[in-house]
Amino acid sequence: MYSLTGAAQRVPALDREVQTAPTTNAPAPFRKHTTQTGALTPEAASVLFAIAHRTADASNASALFAAQSWYSPPPPPPAPTPAPAAAPTAPPLPFTFLGRYTDGNSPTVYFLTRDDRVYDVKPGDAIDATYSVESFENGQLIFLYKPLNVRQGLPTGDNP
Repeated sequence: MYSLTGAAQRVPALDREVQTAPTTNAPAPFRKHTTQTGALTPEAASVLFAIAHRTADASNASALFAAQSWYSPPPPPPAPTPAPAAAPTAPPLPFTFLGRYTDGNSPTVYFLTRDDRVYDVKPGDAIDATYSVESFENGQLIFLYKPLNVRQGLPTGDNP
């Protein structure tokens, strides 16, 4: 039996004596491998011997506190897409305007040159199966480039 001492004596409810908890005679789990005299069992001795004589591999010792980077490079930029093919366009007009002739009753005839050839054309005529003369509008002779069906104008120097 134990009695209270110190500050616990001043508490009125604790004036009575304290009893200890009953104990069991079960062996403690850590004493399982020891004998009454404190000697080790052969299996425990072999484990302790293996632990005491182990060696460390010093080749990786420098890597314990080595600097480490968590940087991962960004993915490469996507491959550039090829530019869409430009729509085909007609070449520049190969003709040069020389002049025109107007007779009172007949349509106006326009004189053109290309390289060393001179052409006399009027609206509706075809030149070399590539161009046709469509009309005369706003001071320009209008041609049609037949392979692409594109209209092109050739200035004549007249103000509209």
